[in-house]
Amino acid sequence: MGLFENLQRQASKYGLWKKAVGGLPWMSLLAAIAGVLWLLILPIEGQFRNTYISENALLPGQAHTYFRETEWHMVRGYREEVHRLEDQDEEYRAGVLHQWFEDIGLKTGFHKWEVKHGDEVKNGTNVYGILHAPRGDNTEAMVLVAPWFNKDAHYNDGGVALCAALARYLKKWSVWSKNIIFVVTSDSQLAIRQWVEAYHTSLDNTAGAIEAALVLDYPRKEDYFDIIEVYYDGLNGQLPNLDLINTASIVAGHEGLRMVIQDVHEHNNQGTYWVRAKTLLRGIAHQLFAGINGLGPGGEHFSGWRIDTITLRAHGIHGPADITTFGRVAESVFRSVNNLLEHFHQSFFFYFLLGPKRFVSIGTYLPAAMLVTNSFTVMAIYAMAIGGGGSNRELIRPVALATAVFSVCAFFGWVMLWLPTELAVYAMLFATVATHVTPAVASRFIKTSATPNGVFVYNLQSLSLILHGLFLTTLATVNFALALVVGLLTVPVAWVGYSRKTAWLWRLSSPFTAILLWAAYKWYHSNEAIDFFTAYSEAVSGLLWGWRALQVWTWGVVASIWLPTWIIAIIVGTINTTSPSVDVEKKTK
Repeated sequence: MGLFENLQRQASKYGLWKKAVGGLPWMSLLAAIAGVLWLLILPIEGQFRNTYISENALLPGQAHTYFRETEWHMVRGYREEVHRLEDQDEEYRAGVLHQWFEDIGLKTGFHKWEVKHGDEVKNGTNVYGILHAPRGDNTEAMVLVAPWFNKDAHYNDGGVALCAALARYLKKWSVWSKNIIFVVTSDSQLAIRQWVEAYHTSLDNTAGAIEAALVLDYPRKEDYFDIIEVYYDGLNGQLPNLDLINTASIVAGHEGLRMVIQDVHEHNNQGTYWVRAKTLLRGIAHQLFAGINGLGPGGEHFSGWRIDTITLRAHGIHGPADITTFGRVAESVFRSVNNLLEHFHQSFFFYFLLGPKRFVSIGTYLPAAMLVTNSFTVMAIYAMAIGGGGSNRELIRPVALATAVFSVCAFFGWVMLWLPTELAVYAMLFATVATHVTPAVASRFIKTSATPNGVFVYNLQSLSLILHGLFLTTLATVNFALALVVGLLTVPVAWVGYSRKTAWLWRLSSPFTAILLWAAYKWYHSNEAIDFFTAYSEAVSGLLWGWRALQVWTWGVVASIWLPTWIIAIIVGTINTTSPSVDVEKKTK
C-alpha cells in the first residue's frame, strides 16, 4: 500500500496523470491504425497457414468417379430440354423437372413459397426429389441444388441439366449411406432460403438431418471450361467448415481444374503478397454484403441450420474439362461427405482464405477488429477523465438520454422495416437530410439557452463509446467483417467535440452517408443504364429485405448500434463547439 501511495504522490508531483490523460486520444488513434496494419500483415509470408484436411474419414479424391463421357449424351439431352424451358413460366418448368425426378424413381414434391411485405410479394415454386440411401437409415442427407437463375440473374441451364443427369446417375449406385436430395429452385436467394426453412418446419417429404449442400452454377452455353470458382460466404458471418472447401479443392486438382476464390484469378502456387491481400480484402467485403441486395451466391442461404454449403461455378471457355468433369467434382465431393459418421467439426468454422490453399484462422485475424473496437474504450476513459466522472446523481441524465437515443433509433429501424420499401426509401432520404441539418439549427438554440455542464456532456460521450465498443467487440467474434467495417467508419465519432477543429468529423461517420456512397458505387459499376436514385433504392431495399426475408443482421446493427452512437456524437459535438463552458481545448491546457 505504501508503494502505491508513493507512486501516486510522484505522479501527482510531476503531472504524469495529466500527461497520460492527454495522450489517450493518440493511443486510441494508434489502436485503430494498428488494427488496419494487423490486417495488412496477414498476407505476408509466414503469417498464414497452408490448408489441410482435418477429418481423415473424408478421403477426398480417393474414390474413382464414373460420371464420364458415357454420361455426356444424357447431360446434353437434358440441356437441350432445359434450353426449351427458358421462355416457359415457372410452374411449367417445375412440372417438367417433377416429371423427370419421378421417371428416375425419386420421391418427389413441390414447394410453393411466398414472402409478403404489405403489397410487395415475392413467390415461386421449387421442386425436389429424394434418393433414399440403400445402405443408410434415413437419418442423414446431402443436398444438391441447382437454381433456375443464379445470383447474376443468368439462366442456369447447365446446372439444372447436370442436377437431373446426376440424379439419374447416382440412383444406380448402392454406395450411399446418406440420402441425397436434389432441389431445383426458382432463384439462388430467397427460393433456397424458403426451401431450407420449409424443410425444417413444414415439408411433407424429408430425408433426415442435412449434413452438407452443394450448389451447381453453370450458366453457360459452352461445354468446356477450365476454372472452378468456389463461393462459401454465409449469412451473418457464418462459414462452412473449412474441410468442405479443402475437399472440393483437392477434388478439383485431381480433375486437372484450377480453383479460384473471391473472383481472384491471379493465384499461382504461393501467389504474391498483393494477390493474397486482394483476396483477403474481397473476402471481408463479401462477408460484409452476403445476402444483401442479391450479393453473394446461393449456397449462403443454408446458414443458420448447421448445414455446411458451398457453391461451385464454372469459368473459362477454352479449358480441357467438359461439363461431365463438373459433374465428377460434385460426385467426388458427395462420395467424401458420404464417408462421414458425424457432422463436420474437426476443422475451422472461422477463417479467411488468402488463396485456394492458404488461410488465416480466427486467432490470427481477430486482433485486428479488437484493436479497432478497443480504441473506443480508450476514448471513453478520456471523456470520463476530462469530465471528472461526477456523482451517481449526475449520471442519471446522461444514462436517461443515452437510453432514449438508443430506443428511438431502434424504433426507427423497426419502422423502416415495417414501411413499404418505396416509402422507406424516401423516409431514408428525409432522415439523411434531417440529421445533417439539425446540428446547425441546434447550435443556434444552444447559444441562447442554458448550456449543460461539462460533466453531463462527457459522461454522455463516455457511456456511448463504452456501449459502442462492447457491442462491436461482441459482434466481431461472430461477424468479423461487419464489426471491423463499422468500427473503422465510426472512428471519427470518438473525436467529435474535443476540439473545434474536429467538429466536422461527424459527417464522415454517418451511416446515411455510408449508404449514399455505397449506392454511388453500385451506380458507377452497374452494368445496366440506371440512374443514381434507382441504385440508392436498390441499396436501401437490399438492406431491408435482407432482414425481412433472410434474417441478415446488417440493418439491425446500422439502426441500433451505429446510428445512436453517431447521434450522441452529434449532440456532444454540437454542445462542445458552441459552449465555452465545456470546451475541452481549455480544460486540457
